[in-house]
Amino acid sequence: MRRYEVDEKISGIMKQAETLGLQFDSGLIILEKAATADPEIGAAMVKELGTCLHYVHPRLRQRSTAARAKQLLGQRVWFQDRGEWVLGRLASAEEDNGLLDVSIDAAEYPVSQTVSVSPESLLIIMEEATISANGKERSAKPRTGIFERLRLRRSADE
Repeated sequence: MRRYEVDEKISGIMKQAETLGLQFDSGLIILEKAATADPEIGAAMVKELGTCLHYVHPRLRQRSTAARAKQLLGQRVWFQDRGEWVLGRLASAEEDNGLLDVSIDAAEYPVSQTVSVSPESLLIIMEEATISANGKERSAKPRTGIFERLRLRRSADE
């Protein structure tokens, strides 16, 4: 099968599985309503989904990460860009490619720019009130933390 054929097949399987409550929770794939479905349909879906788990898992992880990152838009992030550690702000999250867009607004860059980074390669610094994963509002954090001091020290050294 070609890559686009695999992508189409997996997308179709995932859409069907969503009717059975397909979820991604803490790294686990869960079919929430499988027991309430027609036993034959449920069994066929479980079998088909089971044969494609190694394709489905990364897609569900990307979707879950993007959903959570969208709740954190605007928060500061610490990440590596071209070998340098940089402070930026979380600008957007895409489900399709699993990358997060970070805007960099720093003196060493002539214009504001946006870069795409892997979620595994950045640290989100909670500063402003936001909605946590459990739906409760988190309180604001002061802006004078370790990362602010690192940035100031780096600026002083230059």
